[in-house]
Amino acid sequence: MRQSKSGERTSLLKPFLFLMLFILLSISVAAQTYFMGFEAGNSTSHTWTSDTPNDQWNVSAYEPYAGSYCLISGGMAHNSTSNINLNVNIISSGSISFAMRTDTEYGGGQFGDFLRFYIDGVLQAQWAGINPWLVQSFSISAGVHNLSWSFHRDAFDMDEGVHEMDRVFIDSISLPSCFFYPGAGFGSAADPYQITNAAQLNSLRNYLGSSYANVHFKQMNDISLASYLLPGGDGYIAWGGSGWLPLGSATSQYYGHFNGNYKSITGLKIARSSLEDCGLWSNTATGSLIENLNVFTEESATVQGANSTGMLVGKNSGTITNCSATGNVSGATWVGGIVGWNYGNLYRCHTHGSVLGVGNTVGGVIGQNNGFIYDSYSSASARGVNYVGGVVGYQGTGGSAGITNCYATGYISNTGSQIYKGGVLGFLNSGSASNSYWDVQTTGISTSYGLSNSYGKTTAAMKTQATFAGWDFAGETTNGSNDYWYLNPSYN
Repeated sequence: MRQSKSGERTSLLKPFLFLMLFILLSISVAAQTYFMGFEAGNSTSHTWTSDTPNDQWNVSAYEPYAGSYCLISGGMAHNSTSNINLNVNIISSGSISFAMRTDTEYGGGQFGDFLRFYIDGVLQAQWAGINPWLVQSFSISAGVHNLSWSFHRDAFDMDEGVHEMDRVFIDSISLPSCFFYPGAGFGSAADPYQITNAAQLNSLRNYLGSSYANVHFKQMNDISLASYLLPGGDGYIAWGGSGWLPLGSATSQYYGHFNGNYKSITGLKIARSSLEDCGLWSNTATGSLIENLNVFTEESATVQGANSTGMLVGKNSGTITNCSATGNVSGATWVGGIVGWNYGNLYRCHTHGSVLGVGNTVGGVIGQNNGFIYDSYSSASARGVNYVGGVVGYQGTGGSAGITNCYATGYISNTGSQIYKGGVLGFLNSGSASNSYWDVQTTGISTSYGLSNSYGKTTAAMKTQATFAGWDFAGETTNGSNDYWYLNPSYN
């Protein structure tokens, strides 16, 4: 059974839809005060974006404010607009400044051809007419912002022939300590940062802490971490043979929203046996969301950590929905296929492979559950000392917690002298387990904490829809129309 998916005096260079501008200082993972002088030939490039069809901005050698180059608007017809945008993550509040000049028509009031500057869509200032180079400065707060320079030509001819250029110029942009997202998108729900490669996935570590609670990411394609983590890859250069460094930490948690878009991350390898809260993400905070993502370990590799280890998240306080983990996970205590220690909510998740703990509290999906898990399953084997469960190892420490509509088929074993293990739940301290099942033949166990033995079924019964009373299956509406489950007799 599986879950279902719900006349120019300029020297012009290349114009852009995604303008690659040469900058004075390179952009690194570390935050830095940033200065952009548009100087070519000795530095890295940075991607600007345009959201208008008249994306005719260019790097030009015509009378820059400083250095050899500046940014100049392209030749545009009347009644048209051209914007260039820069998405930036400001670490500390401060000021943005830049040099600008205009050589445009101006008829007074709102009549004329204007250079306008916006922060997050809010107009900060506008200029028209003949203005020499002037440095403008504006306050900017910490956080993710969209900076936009817009040149708009109105529908009227004024002083035609007097102003030969009808152009605007920008140079010498200075920002407070900041990061730049190395890809498309703005980070909003409507226009999330787009994740297309391992380097962009790694950049999520620049968006940790509560100030980034509303930053959204969307994976656009399958991503392999294999070459990234091999010798010569950027990940290996950064971390050596220890593999992927989990995103976040106990003191710098991930608060954002990550939509895997039903894509996969493959080739995950973590070899950090002394690192607690270990996984693709280390710590996910209350309000965070990870959804629609499939994660696979590198072939013959393992996600290995210490306490609180899971393939997706070491310690979760947020929401995880429609995610899967396939491969091998190992740790000390509190080890799970998806999450090591859970305070949050899991919906419609599943695991395949093996989960091993050299200590207690091992579960096919969650090691220690102090939150809630719904409509999830595991075919992963689970092995530990005590408190080993097909779905959850140990539940509750006195507070509310729950397991609802889940099942397990993976082999369950423990090495402890006491028989603390179960088909669904390895030990129940508090909370509840309801309407959840396990295969007594494939798990090798006939009991489960929190559930009567009647929820242990034969392999044949586990392939029969009638077994799972109250579950929302595709093709029926009695139990809902979300179609969370469908039955595949060839898969148990």
